[in-house]
Amino acid sequence: METKELLKLARERLKAQEAKRLQAVNQGGKTPLPSQTKGVMPESAKKLLRNWGVKSFAQLADVNTADRKYSYLTREDKEKVKSLKEAIDVCVLSSMIFKKPIKELKYFNEEFDFHLKAFGIDSGDNGFEWIPEMVSSSYIDEFNLERKVSGLFMEVKMPSDPYRWPVLTNGAIARKVGEVSALSTPQVFKTDKTILFESVKMTNQYALPEELNEDSAVDMVKAIRGELVEGQEKAMEIAILEGDTAGSLHHFSQLPDVAGGTLVSGVTDSPEYFFDGIRKRVLAAHALTALSSVVDAGDNAVSETETSQCRAKMGKFGVDPSQLAWISSPKVYFQMLNLDDVRTIEQYGPAATVLSGELAKYEGAPVIVSEYLREDTASTGKNTSTAGNNTQGSLMLVNRKRWFVGARRPIQLLVEKNRTQYDVLDMVSFQRKAFQAVLKSDGSNYATESSAAMIINIGL
Repeated sequence: METKELLKLARERLKAQEAKRLQAVNQGGKTPLPSQTKGVMPESAKKLLRNWGVKSFAQLADVNTADRKYSYLTREDKEKVKSLKEAIDVCVLSSMIFKKPIKELKYFNEEFDFHLKAFGIDSGDNGFEWIPEMVSSSYIDEFNLERKVSGLFMEVKMPSDPYRWPVLTNGAIARKVGEVSALSTPQVFKTDKTILFESVKMTNQYALPEELNEDSAVDMVKAIRGELVEGQEKAMEIAILEGDTAGSLHHFSQLPDVAGGTLVSGVTDSPEYFFDGIRKRVLAAHALTALSSVVDAGDNAVSETETSQCRAKMGKFGVDPSQLAWISSPKVYFQMLNLDDVRTIEQYGPAATVLSGELAKYEGAPVIVSEYLREDTASTGKNTSTAGNNTQGSLMLVNRKRWFVGARRPIQLLVEKNRTQYDVLDMVSFQRKAFQAVLKSDGSNYATESSAAMIINIGL
């Protein structure tokens, strides 16, 4: 047989074998294929998906990279996922804006494939032709990674609204028992108490410029997307720290987009009205029994004397530093740097676990700095109608295990017509969240539930 015929026959056999193996894979067979064979996902991409515990890029788009179970993954791996999710959102939102199929978008055809290539996916590989169909599930990764105050507390999924969450009122301690006998009185966890979560719908929006086109939309969508996500977290931070549904704690609004001197009562959609926060509950307990939950700094800078007294107010809830967190305003944080036992991040060492927003540790507990912990309160810890008296700061200490964030619906983004100007489009974000604690809003159970305390009247 001539050489040409032998080569032709060999090529035909090789082609038949490749087709057979490809068919086996498509039918669920286990015949292995080389990682570079057309139509097959590269091993590097498969490995990365396995690391995240998913089987497809569609599932990867819903992964919460901030979840503790992914803590072993590298920052580079997490940034790849965040970048991919941003690209997905740009595609989907641009499709909504320009009313074009995603495959026809300039960004999709010129840019989206670069994000897949970051995972080792190239043209012809399985996964390259994947087209995102919806905005990545609520930006959970970016949202959680940026959370400072709300990220301190356990998040409770709310299957209904309202939702009752059982509270453990005792703890089990092991007892001695024989090898073939049982306890005469079996121990059970008591859940005779519940706390009620009632979610609040939170929204913010940006008007899109009328002259927007496909070239300018990409950067615009990215910027607005980030602002909307950050705005949701800022609202939660204000509500958790300063929320007061009765409206008696705060006289002047601290919202950055509200004119100075504006009364909180005139901004009834303000985050201060979402739910009762930490300050409300601690000061309510103080109002019932003076100094039970509060330490007065006497218009002085914060000192170790006050921090020790604050921790002592919490009793058993203030013992374990791993369960505690200090929440400080910026000015009070700089005062805390003068305390003996404060260690800043650069002193931790490379193996230290650092929470989002954590700038230091004090007595083993993280110090979280929030610009929304008010620095304009009177000696009472309240923002009063006399502006000249609102010159004092405060410092909070909380037991993280006794406070909860309820999640009814995670943050979502939509493009919709402006309600007043129908020729203008808005990019709008929504979420439904709640905040609750074992400590009641009226502070009446502080004697048995001293899970937070506060230093007030700190001179700034």
